[in-house]
Amino acid sequence: MSELQLKNFGKIAGRMAIKNELTGEIYRVAIVDVDGAKHVSIGDYNFFLASNSQKKQKSEQNGPMISPMPGKIIKINIAVGDKVKKGDVLLVMEAMKMEHSIKANRDGVIESIAVKLAQQVTASAELVKISN
Repeated sequence: MSELQLKNFGKIAGRMAIKNELTGEIYRVAIVDVDGAKHVSIGDYNFFLASNSQKKQKSEQNGPMISPMPGKIIKINIAVGDKVKKGDVLLVMEAMKMEHSIKANRDGVIESIAVKLAQQVTASAELVKISN
């Protein structure tokens, strides 16, 4: 398999175009920085990038679960009073044309749910409180 060689054509308001040197195809790229994590959109593909230290720090927090990015709540899997285990999928949100699962960062009981189905949320918005 050939290695793709891409050429940067320049940034335009936080966006850039890259060219596949083998096929001549040009792709539009957008990179958004939200709380140190990178959201990258290349053509019809979207990626969420975070360093291992960012992931570990967020998973160890004892505060409320917060939105990692702006998006729309498309599924709520829990109700107040439910017992959850670390890693359980609490909510699903849609952002940058992708679904992102919001997982419990610890074992506990759902104390409150701060969002509703189809609600638009901002980055760092409170989503759910889990009590011990």
